[in-house]
Amino acid sequence: MNKIMKSTLGLALTLGFAQCSTAQIKAVNSAEYALMSNTVEDLVIAKEEIDKAKLNLKTAELPKMYLVRADVYSRIAGAKGNELLKGLTDKAGLEATISMNKFFQSTLPKKDDDLETAIGWQEIHLLRHLTSLHRISILMIHCDSTNYVSIMENW
Repeated sequence: MNKIMKSTLGLALTLGFAQCSTAQIKAVNSAEYALMSNTVEDLVIAKEEIDKAKLNLKTAELPKMYLVRADVYSRIAGAKGNELLKGLTDKAGLEATISMNKFFQSTLPKKDDDLETAIGWQEIHLLRHLTSLHRISILMIHCDSTNYVSIMENW
């Protein structure tokens, strides 16, 4: 009888520890899942979940958390004109950039899929940035300084 109780207790403890470690990453997974629908309502949910993960000591420094956080905040920054996100978009682009940098700076192991995703995002953002710079340089060539300022404000 004593052996059965010890085995049962050992199994229960093992399952309990596994459950705790899995529960900690749940907020990151929930945020990532919420992003799949591409709705503003789910973007708000994704933000709430990833903010929970950022505050949790067990997930706060995980590379996956930083990657999902970068995605969430990047999407929030891209939806500045949406009334449902009013007040959430301030500095969202900065938060996305900081999170992506922390993803790459993290010394914790990263999954190959996560690395490929992060590198792909960097390439896309670099192309967008270069395209924007090209547009700005064209505007500067075709406008005098007064018109340039008014056009850039409306850009």
